[in-house]
Amino acid sequence: MTVDKKRIKALLTGLSVFDGLDSEALDQIAQTVELRRVPSGETLIEQDSQADSLYLVASGRFRVARDGHTIATVGVGEPLGELAFFSGGRRTASVTALRDSEVLSLTREGFDAVAQHYAALPQAILATVAARLAAVTAKAPALSPMAGLVVSVGPVAGGEPLPEQLVDGLFRSADDLGQLNIHTAETAPVSAGPEALAEWFAPLERAGERHILLVRDAQATPDWARFAETRSDSRFRVGRLDAPPPAPQPDTLAVDPRDHLVLWRPTTSTPINGSAAWLAGRDIEMHHHLALDHPGDFARLLRFASDRAVGVVLAGGGAFGTAHVGALRAMSEAGIPVDYIGGTSVGAAMAAAIAQALPAEEIMRRCNEIFVTSRAMNRLNVPLYSVLDHRIFDAQLAKHFGDGLIEDLAMPFFAVSSNLSRNDIHVHRSGPLWKAVRSSGSIPALLPPILTGEGEVLIDGGLLENVPLETMRQVKSGPNIVFDFNNGGNWQVQADYDALPGRLGALRGFLFKRSRKNRFPRIPSILSRSMIINSRRETGRMDMGRDILVKLPTAPRANFLDWTKGQQNYEIGHQALATALAETDPVAAPDVRMRDAARRMAEIDLAG
Repeated sequence: MTVDKKRIKALLTGLSVFDGLDSEALDQIAQTVELRRVPSGETLIEQDSQADSLYLVASGRFRVARDGHTIATVGVGEPLGELAFFSGGRRTASVTALRDSEVLSLTREGFDAVAQHYAALPQAILATVAARLAAVTAKAPALSPMAGLVVSVGPVAGGEPLPEQLVDGLFRSADDLGQLNIHTAETAPVSAGPEALAEWFAPLERAGERHILLVRDAQATPDWARFAETRSDSRFRVGRLDAPPPAPQPDTLAVDPRDHLVLWRPTTSTPINGSAAWLAGRDIEMHHHLALDHPGDFARLLRFASDRAVGVVLAGGGAFGTAHVGALRAMSEAGIPVDYIGGTSVGAAMAAAIAQALPAEEIMRRCNEIFVTSRAMNRLNVPLYSVLDHRIFDAQLAKHFGDGLIEDLAMPFFAVSSNLSRNDIHVHRSGPLWKAVRSSGSIPALLPPILTGEGEVLIDGGLLENVPLETMRQVKSGPNIVFDFNNGGNWQVQADYDALPGRLGALRGFLFKRSRKNRFPRIPSILSRSMIINSRRETGRMDMGRDILVKLPTAPRANFLDWTKGQQNYEIGHQALATALAETDPVAAPDVRMRDAARRMAEIDLAG
């Protein structure tokens, strides 16, 4: 046999559809099958083309797309183009290599010849197809971005080599996390040439484990750098934050934008600024900040690289939002990480404070200053643009969140607003942090909307997505923890509608602050209840999948704008989750512990 045929036989041995064949049968099949190399970005199958061949993925990964939209990804051992091949029709989708890949190709005549030696082949392929179709038919949500099984980490194009401290930190964190294999130019057979590299890596990839191809210096090891780039599902490109950003290079490799940008700085005390200049002109999926003296940053980066990053989603809920802070403190005390955080309305505000790495006590101090001491949400206005005077509230937000940009936060963050101009949600992932928080919390009628530079009108995100889990799913895979509020049952009000005052009576009561015997609901109460209803409807319809919904208890008889009970909500949220987490297995995975804790809290709530 030729070298290629020997390699084909080795590949056939590793594919489950050929399990049980003896060496002689594999030799015969290897004479019929063709090994085809498909570079990253090359289209193997064109939509609507005639089906003349069947393919089995020997190495690499492929994107299946219909009309330009990704509908699946296919990896080692799976067939490609089988439906049209067996039906004799035209291809229903395009198939493109996501990285340098290899397929075993069978023409129709070749398939018939193989089937003579191995009668079970059609059945094995059809079983794979049936399993795939069953999974797709059951549920077909949009795919969350995934790092994949093979990730490369190396300098940004034109950038300087990775510092040794960064390389050492990655190795240490990989040892701590487990389930990650790091390979370098020193441990791979780079000098033996591209074919030897491919043969070395093929059995590693077939094992189904996660691998990081680490490039210390792309210029010193160009062959290894090229292999890492073309063989990876996603690429984490590293640059020094305070260095001048190299000019972005056109990317001819990626089919989908799978690049992550990692910006390192020497210490946690080194200020983060200038991220926007690095991001300009680069088509990346996400960016990360890493301090060389902070082990937690390395662990976070590797969780993203292995699709284990923990996302936290915070629902809107006015003054109930301090319960979020208490719950997040309980998570921190239990050693459960937060890798990406986002929210709506007050959830966005609390998420922003967490992303700034503020301690829980400091967040509570600032909440008290904003809402209790300065009474920022109690300043009434002539209700032409809003019921409340926004100026003190805006000044307080600008004071406490500063003039920093979202891009310069140490932790990935987003906030959600409702865009009245586009009739859709508006996701804030860049720009001034305080303005994003203010936009997300622009409660209709109570506060004036925020206008973008393009003239678009933004109001409270709770109108459209009070629990922004789908927004989190659009940016990352891995477990997500959703915090919402369990604040009471049905709302009933005993009041005399006929006793409602007219405009003059209402004005007298407004000006002279007369106490009301009639407890008819006012505008803030109606708005708060509307958002609670929206939140409950959202969570009731959600398919949580792997994600975890945690319902936080709140202070009894507290309302949406009663910030005097903010400290009480904080303490209740902390105590409830801390108690539940204390009864979980401390060595279990974060999502396992949080799911167990959420179940325990729900059981306590049902028990009364």
